[in-house]
Amino acid sequence: MKQGFLEYRPGEILPLPAFGGISSSVHVFEEDSILAVNAALAAGRPLLVRGEPGTGKSQLARAAAVALNRAFVQHAVDARTETRDLLWWVDVVARLAEAQVAGALRQGVDRDTIRKLTSVEAFVEPGPLWWAFSWGSASEQAARRGLAVPPTPPGWSQEQGVVLLIDEIDKADASVPNGLLDALGQGHFAAPGQRSVTQDPDRPPLVVITTNEERSLPDAFLRRCLVLHLALPDNDAKLKHTGKSRGTTGPGPRRVPRGGRSAAWPGRVPRPHSRGHRTRGRRGESLGSARTDLEVRVQEASVF
Repeated sequence: MKQGFLEYRPGEILPLPAFGGISSSVHVFEEDSILAVNAALAAGRPLLVRGEPGTGKSQLARAAAVALNRAFVQHAVDARTETRDLLWWVDVVARLAEAQVAGALRQGVDRDTIRKLTSVEAFVEPGPLWWAFSWGSASEQAARRGLAVPPTPPGWSQEQGVVLLIDEIDKADASVPNGLLDALGQGHFAAPGQRSVTQDPDRPPLVVITTNEERSLPDAFLRRCLVLHLALPDNDAKLKHTGKSRGTTGPGPRRVPRGGRSAAWPGRVPRPHSRGHRTRGRRGESLGSARTDLEVRVQEASVF
């Protein structure tokens, strides 16, 4: 790989090691997926992967982490998820227990010590975006709380960066994607006990967000993401071929015979769109500078 981009050819197989309870498997890179991931890396913008369950949306993020030799951090969104859960959260149960113990022993402990033991800062746990932005400060905070550090590839260092997967964001309230984009757009956020959790400018995270289309996402959110559509082939023969090819393993990357159209999306080969294309949404809503000129939407296997 050069300059931290994917350098896989369409149809190549990447073995995926077991991770976090997920068994080992393989991933077949398709041209539209490669282009979308590389566009997100170049633009420094989140990649929104849309499609029905089972189309490989989450696996694409995991495969990108393995291919780029980056740490992989994931968070599954549910109906109770709030924006703050993606940044940090407070272990209120542990704090309450500490306060009760300190109260019981207050005769032998001065008030300042009790305040220090029960301060909010002492019970803050790093969220997934904190790990993606600043692995060093997240590790320090985790050590204070006695928490485990997310698994990393062999020989990995912080300079190699992180792939962050926010899974099924459509399950959350509309305030969650908007709040996430605020943090990503600003490149920093506040956390108790921290001056500011700031994104490493030399190695920004690759943020992959998935949706099963169960709920409509805010228009502003869609405009500021690069979007990749994944779907299974609509033809039984091609569907069987896709299942066979993705179940094939072997030493190292190999080319899988293709049926003329993408196994991830039955459509045309991706192509750059003409310069005169106008993206949806109001002018001026962007992440700024040259990044605003790159709006990539992979739809019907077209990148434009």
